[in-house]
Amino acid sequence: MSKKMVLDNGVTLLVDEIPTSGAVSLGAWIDLGSRDESDNERGYAHMIEHMLFKGTGKRSAYDIAAQIDSFGGEINGSTSKENTYYFVNVAAGHWLDTLDILLDMYFKSSFRKAEFERERLIILDEINMAIDDPEDYVGELFSRAMWGEHPLGLPVLGDRESIGTVSLEDVVWFHRRHYSRRGLILSIAGNITAGTFKKGVERLFQERGYFNGKITEGPERKKPRTWDKNFTELRDITQVHVLCGVEAYGYADESRFPLALLNMVLGSSFSSRLFQRIREEKGLCYSVASMAINYSDSGEFNIGFSTSPENLPVVLDEIDSELLDVVKRGIRRKELELAKDKFRGNFILAKESIEWKMIRIAMQEMLYGKLIPYDETLSRIEGVTSEAIEEVVHTLFRERSFSFASVGPPVHEAHVKDFRFSFSP
Repeated sequence: MSKKMVLDNGVTLLVDEIPTSGAVSLGAWIDLGSRDESDNERGYAHMIEHMLFKGTGKRSAYDIAAQIDSFGGEINGSTSKENTYYFVNVAAGHWLDTLDILLDMYFKSSFRKAEFERERLIILDEINMAIDDPEDYVGELFSRAMWGEHPLGLPVLGDRESIGTVSLEDVVWFHRRHYSRRGLILSIAGNITAGTFKKGVERLFQERGYFNGKITEGPERKKPRTWDKNFTELRDITQVHVLCGVEAYGYADESRFPLALLNMVLGSSFSSRLFQRIREEKGLCYSVASMAINYSDSGEFNIGFSTSPENLPVVLDEIDSELLDVVKRGIRRKELELAKDKFRGNFILAKESIEWKMIRIAMQEMLYGKLIPYDETLSRIEGVTSEAIEEVVHTLFRERSFSFASVGPPVHEAHVKDFRFSFSP
């Protein structure tokens, strides 16, 4: 059972009670990601995520790590294009001490100069690693081809220039401006009751004085427009890495449900059309997959693969042929039913993870301002019709153009530079 409570100071508490569990997954969330940065703030949200682990007024970075380790827990953070969160998975008996650590990090991080300079080097190394890995880099290249100069098109990590020149004062100001004003969400799933969680949170706020700010509205976000470009980067490597895609649906769009099922039919598993045709039947590449990505106000449907330069034109033709078949004939009723079964099975398996449940309720609060029962999600999937799938196919494949990104040896450029699927407008 999931419950929502809002404290007098505006902090939102979300609880998924699982009395049969022996653990809890606890997260501190802020509705702030890289798309909320201005042009001169690239990578700041991610930099702050790093800095919050570097110590507070009463805990060093080692103290934080050692205390979580002494509980047998695991702690980490994540910055995405639309949110940032810090989480701990730990035995249920340690939840209050764990929460104290998270709140201390969130509100009382010390931002010491020496730690800041070390993290600058670490993040620059992280950026270089992403650039060096063609499978990672093609994703960044695709984002730029898809969304251009909109923040969705830019790396969450920032770039070498922005991170190389950012000052500690700039990052501290960014943190103060957002972390003390935007709504904090504390989500927890596991062996704890809503009442116990609320009392513990209120006690920590009162005793530690963590938060005395004023909650403001969430970020104002400008809806992106697609660029529909083909970007190619030439490298002296043996494989070609390709990612192509089209604008799809945001979390508030009901069409995300038929798209989720269409994605399962086309390329999200070993039994999908693209995997079976291109990998299993033709042996043209090791990996090929599709994915549906949702943002708050838009989304993506993508297809990615890696192959040899000589197989590249054949793989593109095979993808074109498979998608064209869906455009002309739709998907079979049996495929739709199997996709629903797969979604249901994946959903049931995911529910076994307390971390997934913690993330789910936090995302629902940020996107919808309410908690959605599990059965409601499944009923939406069960209600998807063939006609709804056909409408999604027509919109995505007949009305919108695919963007392309590729990284590979020079010989591949001619095959993708101006490539367009036959069914595209």
